Amino acid sequence: MNWVPLVGEHTCLKVAISPQLGEVTTGNNSAQENVFTFQPAAGSVPEPVVMTVAVRNPLEERSLVMISLQGVPYGYYVYFPHRWLWLDGLAERKLDLLIIPLIDIREMKQRKADVRLFGRVPRVYSETVDMTGYPASWMAPIGGILANVTPKHRSEIKLDDKVRPEKENHVRVAGRVAPNIKDQQLRLDMTRPDGSLVAVPSKTDENGRFTAVFDLTPKSKKPGIRRIKGRTYAFQAHIINAAQLAPADSNIIWYTPGDRDKEQQPRDNRCDDERPSSEQNPLSVK
Repeated sequence: MNWVPLVGEHTCLKVAISPQLGEVTTGNNSAQENVFTFQPAAGSVPEPVVMTVAVRNPLEERSLVMISLQGVPYGYYVYFPHRWLWLDGLAERKLDLLIIPLIDIREMKQRKADVRLFGRVPRVYSETVDMTGYPASWMAPIGGILANVTPKHRSEIKLDDKVRPEKENHVRVAGRVAPNIKDQQLRLDMTRPDGSLVAVPSKTDENGRFTAVFDLTPKSKKPGIRRIKGRTYAFQAHIINAAQLAPADSNIIWYTPGDRDKEQQPRDNRCDDERPSSEQNPLSVK
């Protein structure tokens, strides 16, 4: 299926089977699952995850909705306030699902928890069964959610203050993450003066360092737009979907190419009282 998930929203997966010749009913030919991914940061014990869940009655009449949990591994505690609800026809009720890691991330035998919350409604038939003399019944599934919880090390990411010019119209941006873990996935962004964004993937080395090279040349073909001198570019790095580090954003640094393409020094925003005496302005007024 052609489907692009929206950033910040959950992933909704739906599978359907085409009706086949001879089927008695086609009402059970599709299934749907909502998938949420969480990467809680870990200090000694990872942070808990709280999410609001909407329980809906798909029937047009008042019905009992049974709630079930699956996939809670050792080292986790999952709390949901009700195991069953009475809901009016097509009504819904919002409740909080709480997933709490109980042990240190280093002690977890199974770091990832795929916690599934799903519901069922009773389906009672009117015809009696010859064997029992009573109508048959079953609990019809109504879908659910899958919360994928993967605790990761609490992390920090910082860009170096200096932007280093490379070949013509190219600059190199570097930085480091903490803790120092190799091969962690990162993304470095450059915002051009016109507001457009350029993203470059990178990975950390054994010392937690990373680097990326950006082309400052504007993509516009309009005359006068390809000039880069005097224009300010912004850079920021992000830890996104790394294997062991929790998501984090770095500081933002700015770079303005000058007439002489050389390394720019970071601005010194300290006042005279904060500087060493050798650096203070002898003519400053305190």
